[in-house]
Amino acid sequence: MRIVDKFVEAWHDASDTVDNQIFAIPLGELRGITLDISTYATPGKFRLIHCGRFLNEQVLAIHEISSLDIPSYSYAAISYPWEGLPRNNNNTYNTFTVEGTGKIEREKGPKKYKPVSIDVLTHACKAATSDGDNLKNKSAKGCRYIWLDKLCMLQEDHDDEAPDVRTPEKKDRDEKAKKDKDWQIMHMWDIYSKCRMCIILPGGMGRLARVEEDTTWIQRSWTFQEAIAQLENAFVLFRWIHGKVDIYGKDGANFHYSEVSPGESAMCTLDIALQCNCLGKDGTLPILTEQGGHQILINLVGRTNDPHVTAFLAVTDARHAVTEARDTVEEKQRDLTETQRIITTKAGFAPEKVAHDVSEARFAVTQARRSLSEVEDAYRQGIWRCSLMRSSSRPVDTCVQHHGRVRSNAQPQGLQDSRTNGKVQPLPLRKGYYRKDNARVGSLHSSLFPQ
Repeated sequence: MRIVDKFVEAWHDASDTVDNQIFAIPLGELRGITLDISTYATPGKFRLIHCGRFLNEQVLAIHEISSLDIPSYSYAAISYPWEGLPRNNNNTYNTFTVEGTGKIEREKGPKKYKPVSIDVLTHACKAATSDGDNLKNKSAKGCRYIWLDKLCMLQEDHDDEAPDVRTPEKKDRDEKAKKDKDWQIMHMWDIYSKCRMCIILPGGMGRLARVEEDTTWIQRSWTFQEAIAQLENAFVLFRWIHGKVDIYGKDGANFHYSEVSPGESAMCTLDIALQCNCLGKDGTLPILTEQGGHQILINLVGRTNDPHVTAFLAVTDARHAVTEARDTVEEKQRDLTETQRIITTKAGFAPEKVAHDVSEARFAVTQARRSLSEVEDAYRQGIWRCSLMRSSSRPVDTCVQHHGRVRSNAQPQGLQDSRTNGKVQPLPLRKGYYRKDNARVGSLHSSLFPQ
């Protein structure tokens, strides 16, 4: 296994004319190497992978931008568990690794990192650029780029060797990576909330999960923020070999999906995946094909009868209720405004009727606002319930992943990792939470709620 260096440098020099492109390498040269783009990246900037060049030219091209609000840089953000499903027969062909993304083996010897499947990246790029067979909302169609943390964030190499043993070049590289990663973490909510769609890979970056496989995606801390930031446009990408078939179960259960790569992969909305998972072990759905029929169990984002799924589904239901309640408030407010306009522009209304009509319209607005407040409270409670159910291999991440949803003055570098015997200051769990020193550390982020 080698770290890519001279070849990429030559390719980089030849591609300077490409707008905002900092790095490119043909996929044929990517297989089997350990990738490190730290030489070409600028800390404190966003990076995206170009889907068109990946699919059409077989080139991994990374672009760097200063803002996520540039229309021409529409992108899909990838959400996946860091520890994904094992690859079939440990086959590492058509994979590569990324410097600093965690060792496979902890014992002494050559460093080995968790492989990234080029095939999985291909399916993700296809899902991002496809129309989704009317599965996607209009705003989610036509993404030109994807965002993947392993490639778009500089990764620190948590080496087992003592810091004073590292070479000066290695120290500079790790300091640069740490600076960039801290900055990226503080913008993680923006990255996922401003994407056109969130593509969920419950099986991880090693291979696509089959629909019946148990996965840990729904149990991880970071994946909750990633999905909740783009809940209306969150899609699950999975392995699918059954083609286009209608799958209907009892009680109106319907597994509606769209093929991404026929005979290989498909995607469905996160809502559909959660609902089908909640059918439980006795809730298999029938598949009827030309070869006959059989039953299929749909897990995808969790495990059979997984309480995390039930809790998340309650959040999505509450989110939809918030949207409906907001629409009702706006409708009742328009009714009140129209009532007042009619009364002020037309004469001849009896004073008693005027007072009655205005009073009724105002009461309707008050009731609608009260209902909105109640469903927003239910949504907040559901979010914190799910957050507290999630886990992380690094306790510090359980706190840091709340930064986007909570306005906090805490910085990642100020939250020490418990592995170094440091103490983690917990972030607030209620709106307007104050520490004992009366310093306000945060309140619920307004972007929790649909705009």
